[in-house]
Amino acid sequence: MALTDSIDQWDGKSAKDITAVYNRYYREPDFAPHCIKLLAEPHRQKAASWLLKHHLETGHSLSTAQLNQVCKALDALHDWESQLHLLQLLAGQRFSAPQRQALEPFVRQCLTATHKFVRAWAYNLLHELAQQFPDLAKDARDIIAATERDEAPSVKARLRQLQR
Repeated sequence: MALTDSIDQWDGKSAKDITAVYNRYYREPDFAPHCIKLLAEPHRQKAASWLLKHHLETGHSLSTAQLNQVCKALDALHDWESQLHLLQLLAGQRFSAPQRQALEPFVRQCLTATHKFVRAWAYNLLHELAQQFPDLAKDARDIIAATERDEAPSVKARLRQLQR
């Protein structure tokens, strides 16, 4: 069975089942590129983004070319869970100027998401971008400061971590 077939059989909820999919396919040489391509498919992006995030969490990394592809795929993400997964997997990455151009609009869009965890991780990534691109620092500080008083407690907790 192929990776896409296994994703199609996943119920969209079971962590055990999606972890089993990961364990079955992550050793394949085209695993990460395949997951990145699947980000463009709305009915597969939740699984693909989770698999990719899990791949990085287990010690793997993305090449510069793969990170470029992820940045280009951001516009195709419409599911809040996929957005969250990508915000989380992008945390801690080093970005080039062209990658920033793709990332910044996505991050700003996610700052207004209805789901509070998406907003929290968008603030996190905005903060990281500002650390890497000093011209963004003042704007990021202003955005974060302006939202601290109005955000949900979980978002405020993430903002406090950024200030440390």
